[in-house]
Amino acid sequence: MHRRTFWVLVGGLVAAMSLTGSSSASVQGPAAVEQKVGGTVVFGQDQEPRTLNTHVLEGNLFATTEVYTALFDSGQRFNEKGVLTPLLMEAKPQLIKQNPLTVRFRYKAAAKWSDGKQITAGDFRFFWQTIMAKDGEKFRWDITSRTGWQDIGAVQGNAKQVTVVFTKPYAGWDVLVAGGPIPAHALEGENFNQLWRNDTLNPKNKQQVGSGPYIFQSWQRGQQLTVARNPNYWGKKALLDRIIYRQIPNTQTQFQALRAGELNVLRPQFQLAIQEIQRDKRFTVQTGPEYVWEHLDFQQGPNGHPALKKLFVRKAIATAINRQQIANNLFRPVVEKLSVLQSTMYKNFETKYKNVWGTGPNAIGFSQRNAIALLRKNGCTGGPAKPTAGNRDIYSCPGVGKLEFPYTTNLGANERRALMFQIIRQQLLSVGIQVNADAVPGLAPKITTAQYLGIANFAWVGSPTSPYTGQLNVYGCGKLQNWGHYCNPQVTSLLERVEATIDEARRDVLVNQVDQLLSRDVPTLPIFAAPGFAIHRTNVRGVLRNPTQASIFWNAGAWSLG
Repeated sequence: MHRRTFWVLVGGLVAAMSLTGSSSASVQGPAAVEQKVGGTVVFGQDQEPRTLNTHVLEGNLFATTEVYTALFDSGQRFNEKGVLTPLLMEAKPQLIKQNPLTVRFRYKAAAKWSDGKQITAGDFRFFWQTIMAKDGEKFRWDITSRTGWQDIGAVQGNAKQVTVVFTKPYAGWDVLVAGGPIPAHALEGENFNQLWRNDTLNPKNKQQVGSGPYIFQSWQRGQQLTVARNPNYWGKKALLDRIIYRQIPNTQTQFQALRAGELNVLRPQFQLAIQEIQRDKRFTVQTGPEYVWEHLDFQQGPNGHPALKKLFVRKAIATAINRQQIANNLFRPVVEKLSVLQSTMYKNFETKYKNVWGTGPNAIGFSQRNAIALLRKNGCTGGPAKPTAGNRDIYSCPGVGKLEFPYTTNLGANERRALMFQIIRQQLLSVGIQVNADAVPGLAPKITTAQYLGIANFAWVGSPTSPYTGQLNVYGCGKLQNWGHYCNPQVTSLLERVEATIDEARRDVLVNQVDQLLSRDVPTLPIFAAPGFAIHRTNVRGVLRNPTQASIFWNAGAWSLG
């Protein structure tokens, strides 16, 4: 996906993970020049949001967050350095006491909604109540993640001060309460599943009520979405008149539009075209490590290929893929050396990163001979006796049939993903495993509804807190983002303990244990954490690449035209 990221957003601040690197590439910051007011910036967006409500499953897209971030401020937000900083809040929330876990914060006196109503404790309380709302025994709304929210017992306060009392410890309490709020006065009685998905966005009063530097202006489905300066913004008013999100799903077309002057800003996943843009003096290219990691997921659900439910098959696939060759072929023109990612919890550039998948008894190392030996040991027949370039003989295994799987990703729109598929296809054919292109037009719906039947290639976008605020939702048995239907009760139990462990050192031990188990079970295969990019024409000022799910629009109010 060219930045087709699926996110788990917890409270508008992405506290879990988004579905969509690691290098020490230099970062070119915007030049310090006089800021001017007015003008329009056109942003090239690879995917059109289905809704602008990031809190429901259909809004679990990075593209949704790119718009939402301009329209709604959160209590705190990750800045360009990946540091959580107060936005609507006066200061960082404070831990008042441990038992029961009690947290307190205060919204700024100036903080208000775009219709002039004050932002209060009632709005945060309404946010929590909306997420947890039930009709009888069933939850009312299709919320992306209730992680942490279900542990809140009470939200107290009637003005700017908010006190949150938890029923049990939650490690990500600071990130959780940093999310939201949403406007209670505008949304009371609305169908939250259907909110913010049409030209009016707010069915009740035909007006979108937000808290960010921009407000919704118009939406031409299939073409573009426009936001305009919020004249009643509580903080420093946005400098631009408007931002247009132009939907261009094809990566080659995006770069053509950028060079032709049809786009001002682009935040692409890595493509070879970036190399040419870096040499063009009309553009500034910002790059550096990000909390994004590319991976393959194996479908183990009831409708998936039965062979992928077999551990030896998943291990054979993982062992047969030369991940370093993939990284070299895809990134060498721009990145001198991109290391393989050997963890599902941390990125290569993080201090807590450990080579879990590449060492120890469960190590996944590249060896096509070992992959073939593993298949033959388990009674598989019909494939090559040794790795063979150009092989067309495919293995079949007892009880699960031929090792031929659909490979789901956005091949037609993303040039890099298409090349990655070709490399993996040839590597697997060499050992008698075949993958066939499932080039879906819209990757997000198929992934997030678990409709892929074999192997899926996509990326997660996270933050420094992801190991203890998002992984349970992804790898826990039956959890909302566990689209591959992986289930290991031990992993689920450990991740529940991770989320309930406030002490960082104890929590890190548990996180490492989870990583070890995942490397043993291989429900997914980490490939690399790629560097991120933000590209803008040199006359666009104030753009700052953000390494987290906060997106490039985290400071969109400061963008201007020179």
